[in-house]
Amino acid sequence: MRQSFPELEGVYDNPQLDYQSQVSPYTSRHVPSSYFSPYNQDREVDAHKHKLHPQDVEIAMHFVEPKHNKDSTSKDAFSNTSVNEVECPVGMISCSDGSSCVDEKDWCDGKVDCSDVSDEARCTCKSRVDVSRICDGYFDCPFGEDEMGCNGCSENAFSCEDVNMNARSTCYSKEQRCNNIADCPNHKDEIECSMLAPSLHKKPLFAVSNTEGFLHRNYKGNWYAVCNNPYMWAHDACRRETGLIIRPPFIQVLPIDPLIKVNYISTAPGGLVHTTNECLNSSAVYVTCPDLLCGTRMLTSSQLIKEDAAIESRLFGRNKRFLFPYRAMFYGGRAKRYVPNQNIKSDMLFKYLNSAKFDESRRKRAEGRVVGGKPSQPTAWPWTVALYRDGMFHCGGVIINQNWIMTAAHCVNKFWQHYYEVQVGMLRRFSFSPQEQNYRITHVIVNQNYNQESMKNDLSLLRVKPGIQFSRWARPICLPSPEVAGSDWMWGPPAGTICTAVGWGATEERGPDPDHMREVEIPIWENCKHEEDQSGKEICAGFMAGGKDACQGDSGGPLLCRNPMNTQQWYVAGIVSHGDGCGRKDEPGVYTRVSLFVPWIKYHITSKRLPIIQPKQECPGFRCDSGILKCLPKKRMCDKIIDCLDGEDELNCDINTLLEPNEKISIQNPLTREINENSNGNKSKEIINNSLSIENSTEDDDKVTTAKTLVTTLVDELISESSDS
Repeated sequence: MRQSFPELEGVYDNPQLDYQSQVSPYTSRHVPSSYFSPYNQDREVDAHKHKLHPQDVEIAMHFVEPKHNKDSTSKDAFSNTSVNEVECPVGMISCSDGSSCVDEKDWCDGKVDCSDVSDEARCTCKSRVDVSRICDGYFDCPFGEDEMGCNGCSENAFSCEDVNMNARSTCYSKEQRCNNIADCPNHKDEIECSMLAPSLHKKPLFAVSNTEGFLHRNYKGNWYAVCNNPYMWAHDACRRETGLIIRPPFIQVLPIDPLIKVNYISTAPGGLVHTTNECLNSSAVYVTCPDLLCGTRMLTSSQLIKEDAAIESRLFGRNKRFLFPYRAMFYGGRAKRYVPNQNIKSDMLFKYLNSAKFDESRRKRAEGRVVGGKPSQPTAWPWTVALYRDGMFHCGGVIINQNWIMTAAHCVNKFWQHYYEVQVGMLRRFSFSPQEQNYRITHVIVNQNYNQESMKNDLSLLRVKPGIQFSRWARPICLPSPEVAGSDWMWGPPAGTICTAVGWGATEERGPDPDHMREVEIPIWENCKHEEDQSGKEICAGFMAGGKDACQGDSGGPLLCRNPMNTQQWYVAGIVSHGDGCGRKDEPGVYTRVSLFVPWIKYHITSKRLPIIQPKQECPGFRCDSGILKCLPKKRMCDKIIDCLDGEDELNCDINTLLEPNEKISIQNPLTREINENSNGNKSKEIINNSLSIENSTEDDDKVTTAKTLVTTLVDELISESSDS
């Protein structure tokens, strides 16, 4: 992208890395800590003291983990390849190394045809996006280039979306955007001209605003930091992100490094606008909008999908990947409970729970959702997130606040063995949309009463850091309470209430996961069908005749219901847990009843105490450095299908890149990381190194006994060290 668009140099650079050293007195959000509101301020977490979280002890007593290669695979950036093109027949293009000729229609189609990847190395984002997504009203590319040249406008112009009977619309250029002259009959060129951004970094034409940040104003297609008279523009930016303004925005003038070159805009007497490169002894305006009202949304007027349900139902896979033959893969769906003989011995049960047989029985009911639904509109469900495990889409989730996500417990089974990320503000899984944010999961808290057999108490909390930047695309959901769910909030919603399940789950039983977020409206049942679900006090929902349900991939996602006293506000009544099949007759979906866990949720999201045992903190595969900076699984590297915007996942491929290291089965303790980091933990480190040398044991019972003995020793050692300190 940098090579194709040299005029956009610097836009893809990481604003945090580029600007952090320049605004060193500030935090990662570039605001002095004294300015943080209690809602946005990070809690002080005493993570370095050896005070064991109850979850750590429970996990440490029950696990046997295979040893993984800790070395993440990395790749060099694209290197200049010597051009040795050959003459090709008409309609074909030569690869740069002259190895072959490729049909023009296969150039930049997302599938690698040249051995040197030259057919996919310098492609525009617009060529990466499926043709049905071009000019559909939604930005799938970082700079909105997929929405240029639409409705009869030229390639460098935007449509006012006022299509007439001749299928043509009024067009406007970059220079006509936000020039204080309405060139569009519907004034589209003069809306969303104010923005709040976390840095003063250069912004693309259609940048994404947040609920706090440095105030910018667009003028004739370019963004400028606001210097003075910010009140009107600050109010406009907050109103568009939060909705109704219940109090004025909090406006600060912050000093910045005088050596930084910043382009400013300000208003002179009489309302005249002028630009400059100086402002009040090197300062900038930072705005914090009023707190968001949970469960409310701002339906955007600038991006409404031209819905084509027939097309959306056919779109699966990575961008154009659905065009290529592939084997359908299923991840993280709803889990089917397994009820074993209650007299089974505990050590035998432990072996069984870690066996492939148990995993297979659970997968039968682990079938995600949104069968019989419809594609969702942008910003319709801004609290819904996608959870990725080791780079693969795995489950859904819902935003509670800036640092916490809620999902199903079965979505994070043996979480210490995996790396987790969440995609926030996402409508399409395989888009390069500027609205999306990617966050790493730092901690996982599983409800202590979760039962893998009966699927009761299927709930967990995920902590992200840094905090989520709220906007119209990413907002918190309400937890059940009398204010949002009515007087019978604990046991509601009442039977017959129509609620909505949302996610990226399969649209048919055992079908592939779709690209576009989908939603389905389903009625609440008075009682669950199965005795286990009744005893677990779960919520059951769906149509008796079937046909509408959640399905594979929707696990952990929200069941959303309206506030009976305010239909513009939503709360999360349930979390997608399990069910028999998808949309079957007389088989409801089963959802964890969130209201029963509100005290547990509030305790953990406000506690300063976090578990020591964490998920993996490094991507085990390959991380894109273009488009969305997401983690990819190793198996998607060098597979001849483009995943990263600039195609770097298919560059510098050789046999060593594709080889998988031999895995040795060993007993590992997730407490190792914490103890190894402790300067006073040399004795414990020696115990671990000596004790974890058992490999390829054939006796599972011996493994379990050894593991339990080891963990007991480690716990005693930690407690002893903690007491000494």
